[in-house]
Amino acid sequence: MGGMLRRENFRILLYSLVLTGTAHPSPDPRLTCLIPGEAQLVSGISASSSRGQPSNFVLMTGKNQIDLTDFYALTGGDDTRRIHQIALVALSDKAMLDEHSLLASGYFDKSRTFKAAISAGATIAMYRGIEVAEIQPFGRERKSFNEARWLAILDSGVLVFGSIDLIRLELDRYLSHSDSDESLLRRLGHLRSKNQEWCVLSGSIDRLALPVWREEIHSTLTAINPELANTALSADEFEFGLFFGRHVELEYFLSGVPDRNSSSSIDPLNKKVGEAALPTSLLASIDQSAEMNTTHRIITIPTSRFEDWLSEIANRR
Repeated sequence: MGGMLRRENFRILLYSLVLTGTAHPSPDPRLTCLIPGEAQLVSGISASSSRGQPSNFVLMTGKNQIDLTDFYALTGGDDTRRIHQIALVALSDKAMLDEHSLLASGYFDKSRTFKAAISAGATIAMYRGIEVAEIQPFGRERKSFNEARWLAILDSGVLVFGSIDLIRLELDRYLSHSDSDESLLRRLGHLRSKNQEWCVLSGSIDRLALPVWREEIHSTLTAINPELANTALSADEFEFGLFFGRHVELEYFLSGVPDRNSSSSIDPLNKKVGEAALPTSLLASIDQSAEMNTTHRIITIPTSRFEDWLSEIANRR
């Protein structure tokens, strides 16, 4: 994937999401079956049964973040709304991660949601027998975002919202009763099903982002684990998941990792000498012998330390 990406195309998301409904830790097949195989960034957040969970930490594009904010605005007037899981999807269009969508499972009242959309200036259209609301950019976002999007509710239990071309692909998959993409399932299979958040990145961060974003990702991950930070930038695939219990468990899987003997042990982004990484302990260190050049780790982090880390990231902005 060539070309340059605008900085605003990427975000490290810190978001306090309260998902209402039955806890559904593993990726919901009602959502994964809609995601096209060419998706390059897929992040998921599930409802949690635990209280006092820290803010969510996922990777997404800036346009995904706009979709998320507008999704809450459009569905906020539905007091019957229940959100079990959200998936955020991004894929490339002309070397830019410009195609984006939000998929949500739970319960959504179509009439109330469409009424809110129409009051915000939406028009109603049909696509292959499915009613869609075409959403124009909200006034508060037009300086940085000027794109019409589609919103559809499928059988009251699944909502899709985002780029028109990508939503068409996802609706086509719904109508054809497509199975979840095998490559996506393989990557998700590297992570434990109990994770309440997960992210799958296809293609190395080194190729997907501008230097300034790579620096942000690297410094953020270094505060948790320097080894993860140094290898994640150049891995061909990067998956991670988070589980919130008595402590926070961060699981990550990297494939296409450069040979350890040829990689430098010096921080490639010149981390300040003496700057301490976040104290962690390994729950497991798993070398996948069946797959070459892979790294699989599970790290436990005290919740208080994890919250300090999130605060540090937020304060940088």
